[in-house]
Amino acid sequence: MQVELNPAWNEIFTKYFFPEAKVFITQFITVITAVLVLSIAFADKIVDLRNADKATRIGMVAIWCFLLLALATCGAAYWFFASAGLYVIQNVLDYATIRDYLIYAMWSLRCAAVCFLIGLTLLVTIAARSILSTKIETKSN
Repeated sequence: MQVELNPAWNEIFTKYFFPEAKVFITQFITVITAVLVLSIAFADKIVDLRNADKATRIGMVAIWCFLLLALATCGAAYWFFASAGLYVIQNVLDYATIRDYLIYAMWSLRCAAVCFLIGLTLLVTIAARSILSTKIETKSN
């Protein structure tokens, strides 16, 4: 989205865009953290890690890596966005820098969303695989 930055835009940014985006990014960080903590806390319930094969263990580590990467990139998005907001609030009208910070924030947020979705998809896949293999083993016994 190309936006022509001007002083009128500063007021719109500080009143509407900045608070909404700040809350969204904070909530996204909370969701990522919750999924990460729950996946670590209930790892033995999701997958029997002691008896799991190597692929399942590597999958669980990959999930945690993707979620940590999502958390880091979302934190970077928050930092870039806060930096742009600081420029606007302090009336430092360096629009090239503000625009760059907003672009970096958007790309960081997109990267966080992709990493989160990959981690969540892997989590659901590994959990489903574990549940299905447990049911198949139970039926055969």
